[in-house]
Amino acid sequence: MAFSRTPAPWQPYPHMDFPALRAEHMRDARLYADRIDLIAGLGLAAGLTVGEIGVGLGDFSEHLLRTLQPKIFVGFDTFTLHQIPTLWGKPTTELMSGRTHRAHYESRLAAWNRQLVVEEGPSRTTLARYDAAFFDLLYIDADHRYEAVRRDADLARTRVRPDGVLVFNDYIMFDHLTGGVYGVVPVVNRLVVEDGWQVVGLALQQHMFCDIALRKGGA
Repeated sequence: MAFSRTPAPWQPYPHMDFPALRAEHMRDARLYADRIDLIAGLGLAAGLTVGEIGVGLGDFSEHLLRTLQPKIFVGFDTFTLHQIPTLWGKPTTELMSGRTHRAHYESRLAAWNRQLVVEEGPSRTTLARYDAAFFDLLYIDADHRYEAVRRDADLARTRVRPDGVLVFNDYIMFDHLTGGVYGVVPVVNRLVVEDGWQVVGLALQQHMFCDIALRKGGA
């Protein structure tokens, strides 16, 4: 989950003009209990190139590395969480053992240092440095505001291979725990309806912060 500004209670959703998904967009889709099952259900081979945009404290990075055993794993983040006093109700100094965000992340994933590449900075510049069709899988869980998600999606769709996968975390309109407005649904729906992607998986989550997986043309 990302954190964003809480709107006034009366504020309408600001991005209502987006298409709905239809049956033809879901012909290859499967429903999963959670994102762990979703990643397993994609049937990806070991030795691929994987990127995660927005890595948090490394929980899901560790899962992706352990499960997929990629040849290259790129973790994209601004790595500024150590500047926040508390996170999820706990002091960040406690969560990161007094280290910076990046140092904590690299320490946690030290067992995979041969595969791990850390990209620090805004994804609009760090991801843009990679060649087209470089990744087999990109997992997107960064800034959830509409314009930021749109920028990440515009880059990510060109950075995955023709048969590659995009997975978007928090496919939900609002963060009902903090009141934050999310732009993930409008961006994903436009990508599917207007750019020829297919939904191949939807992963549920206890509080409905769902994940959605896309492949180009359902390949």
